[in-house]
Amino acid sequence: GFVSVYGHRVSEIDEMLEVRQIAGVCPQSDIHFDILTVEENLSIFAAIKGIPQNDLIQEVQKVLLDLEMQPIRDNQAKKLSGGQKRRLSVGVAVLGNPKVLLLDEPTAGMDPCSRHIVWNLLRNRKANRVTVFSTHFMDEADILADRKAVISQGMLKCLGSSLFLKSKWGIGYRLSMHIDAYCNTEATTSLIRQHIPAASLIQENDEQLVYTLPLKDTDKFAGI
Repeated sequence: GFVSVYGHRVSEIDEMLEVRQIAGVCPQSDIHFDILTVEENLSIFAAIKGIPQNDLIQEVQKVLLDLEMQPIRDNQAKKLSGGQKRRLSVGVAVLGNPKVLLLDEPTAGMDPCSRHIVWNLLRNRKANRVTVFSTHFMDEADILADRKAVISQGMLKCLGSSLFLKSKWGIGYRLSMHIDAYCNTEATTSLIRQHIPAASLIQENDEQLVYTLPLKDTDKFAGI
């Protein structure tokens, strides 16, 4: 078999050059220049990507804004936290508004707030673009992907939309709630079960509560 991107075969060197011009990549390992600041890293990668000088500054500022990195724009990359480095890697990938995005666990190591920032960016830039990403977070796949492929031990196990997979396997929906120290778990669970009696609390920690909601109760979700 072979792989092609917008008609360009990646096995052909000259065609692979065309692919690189329309693709943005976020590898699993962060790639940046340690001694440069966040803004300097974005600027140099924008130049490497061939973004015209007249557009470069504006493009870098847009990425800083979309990923809420203005407060750390002057921080050296080596001084960033793990989650901040991942955001920088995502920022490098989306520079130049590529037609294809390949993201390998883009939100790994991020706190919930940072994950939502990246989610918003990917949703806002979804139109007229192909985005392929890997993740261990089922909620992330559910929220972002039109179609999901589940791979186990190198084998493709299933492929389809969220509704198709949930209907086929009877998984139902997940309700994820971000909480603070004042949250009363029992009262919250009781309130949810007033609307959906079969709701089940499957995950509880200091930051969130996660419930499963049966597919048959979809018409009751609005009441929550």
